[in-house]
Amino acid sequence: MSRGRLIVAVLIALVVGVSAGVLISLGGASDSATTSASVSVPPATIPTTGTVASSADAQVITRAVTSYVDAAATQDAGTLCGLEAEGATVTVTGADAANACAEAAGIDLAALPAPRDLRITAIRVDGGAASAVVTGGRFGLVRSGGGWQISGYAPA
Repeated sequence: MSRGRLIVAVLIALVVGVSAGVLISLGGASDSATTSASVSVPPATIPTTGTVASSADAQVITRAVTSYVDAAATQDAGTLCGLEAEGATVTVTGADAANACAEAAGIDLAALPAPRDLRITAIRVDGGAASAVVTGGRFGLVRSGGGWQISGYAPA
């Protein structure tokens, strides 16, 4: 096996492992009456250039994107808002809170891929911004502390 194919195989194994871990760890999340939401980088500013993400960044970005899509599917406002860049406050509950949180970030939850259809095909990093090309669109992310938070989504 060539070195390039070996690297791709290792990255795929990491993505699968991280996705499984995230699914297991999200079991206890819940909505709350007051949930913080974010103000986003408009989808037009999601980076399309940059370098291929390091394996550490790729792992954290993959976990953030996968968790966000899973939370969107279950209308988990607490997780959605927690994964977004800091910003506005939402004071509604349930599905309304999930939609309000996503809208504060300029994201239409209906435009996101279903968790079973999610495929991350490329991750690029440009300083403190990143993009993750996924099935049907592209997520924007911003570096926050040692992690990455969702800043927007642009459908394809």
